[in-house]
Amino acid sequence: MGIFSSTPTISGRSNGLDALRAILALWVVTVHIFPLTEAVRGVGSAPRIALRLVSFATAITQTTWELNSAVIVFIVLSGYCIHRSGFREDRRDIKSYAVRRAARILPIFYFAFFVGLAIGRKSQEPSWACIAAHATTFSTLTSKFTSCELGNGPLPTVIVEIVLYALYALAFWLLGGRGRENWIWYGCGIVAFISFIVAARESSDPPFYNWWQNMSLLGFIPFWWIGAAFVNPTIAKAARRWIPLSISAYVVTTAAVLALTSFQTKDTVEPLASIISQARELVLAILAGTLIVKLESVKISWRNPVAVLGRASYSLYALNSPINYFLITREVPWPLIMAADIAVALVSYALIERCGIALGRMYLTNLITLAARRQELKPS
Repeated sequence: MGIFSSTPTISGRSNGLDALRAILALWVVTVHIFPLTEAVRGVGSAPRIALRLVSFATAITQTTWELNSAVIVFIVLSGYCIHRSGFREDRRDIKSYAVRRAARILPIFYFAFFVGLAIGRKSQEPSWACIAAHATTFSTLTSKFTSCELGNGPLPTVIVEIVLYALYALAFWLLGGRGRENWIWYGCGIVAFISFIVAARESSDPPFYNWWQNMSLLGFIPFWWIGAAFVNPTIAKAARRWIPLSISAYVVTTAAVLALTSFQTKDTVEPLASIISQARELVLAILAGTLIVKLESVKISWRNPVAVLGRASYSLYALNSPINYFLITREVPWPLIMAADIAVALVSYALIERCGIALGRMYLTNLITLAARRQELKPS
């Protein structure tokens, strides 16, 4: 058996991981709200110190316009959380998994999708082909719709996550428990290698690089499966031993990227800098996996406000962009906008996410009951 099929399952909710979700979602909100305020209302409309901090963090962690570091950690966390109680050698009920995942993510996804369209469509004017591509997740497979905006910038990440859920089930159906689990690693290795090629060609094809980094299925695959691998205690223990080396690698790659990009022109990116940035993303994913395993067992009350917000992090992540745009254009102060983001996320979690989860459980319970009745009616 491979490391995925043989990994012990972990049940129950982790408040430590919920707290991490909240911190990541709040970071995504922060890095968008202040630049957007400045862009919509003009120079001086956003706090100078906030803009400087966001600009500094972006310059350090997204030097070659790569994927936001918080999103990388989000994706690693997604892979970890799905596999911690997911498929195993003796546990491969794909139908139940599909119902649970669909009930969990699709209601909030489509709600955020249409909210973004309603608020941002007049300014963005997406084509019907663009809307259909994102609504069906087809946009994760082609770069044709890279410049197509839906009034909700973070939503493409959620679209990729939906497809990653499906890919997880497909991988276990085809490979899990059949002595072919190593193919998952081979696939991740091939995709990672292609990512380096894409990075080297960033200046030649910026739109494709942008798509690969921010909204492509292939670009996210290595990060997601790294997260799934960290559920295995052997992998987690090995990564823990190498923490000093991983941190050193992250610092060295960051310094190298900054040094290389300090000589570049505004419209071009040094290929070597992009390649090193790609390596840095993988190092960050490994560090994220180590942090996630540590936070798994941290004792935090389920009433902790950060953990509570973390349970609503899907709503916060998916809805903040259209809410921000709507309120910024109406001159609402940024503290009230952030408060509105949090309030809407909590309400959305209570009314949409929890209802979807409950309906999914109800459907599965009915399926089990129906199957039991059919078994009783079978002639002995």
